[in-house]
Amino acid sequence: MKFLVLVLATLLGATQAFAAGARGKWYIGVGVGQGNFRDVCATGEMMVPGGTCDDESNGFKVFVGRDFSKWYGLELAVADAGEAKLVAPASNPGTLNINSRLASLWGTLNVPFGDHFALLAKVGMTYFKADYDRTGSFSTLNSGEDGLEPSIGAGFSVNFLNNLALRAEW
Repeated sequence: MKFLVLVLATLLGATQAFAAGARGKWYIGVGVGQGNFRDVCATGEMMVPGGTCDDESNGFKVFVGRDFSKWYGLELAVADAGEAKLVAPASNPGTLNINSRLASLWGTLNVPFGDHFALLAKVGMTYFKADYDRTGSFSTLNSGEDGLEPSIGAGFSVNFLNNLALRAEW
């Protein structure tokens, strides 16, 4: 589903990541943020009118990368984008939980501003896998889906020390 690609973009929009490493070296990091499963609630309300939907969830990612120069690098990230939950009304009971995981490979472009700030752009591919846990009125849905999609991102970083940075991304 296309909404899973949008989940990645939204999750990265709320990500604050701590990365270790100086330019020209390897780095690792973790990120946390809020994912939004776009279109899940609208689709769910069409399927089962009168139900409730929660399409926002906390997620996290871990990543490793290498800056080949102060301008460009390569990064691999694995993320758990959280969960969306649909609950059908009592007249047609059922629940649907959607859990998604993502793996991304990015080419990165860094535009440094002085020694402590940089703009960041990413272009790459993301593999997504969504698992559906369903009961009742949602039981006719398949068990999940997966796919590979192109993805982009942008952000900025603030370097506190030679090997510690805070990064915000979309």
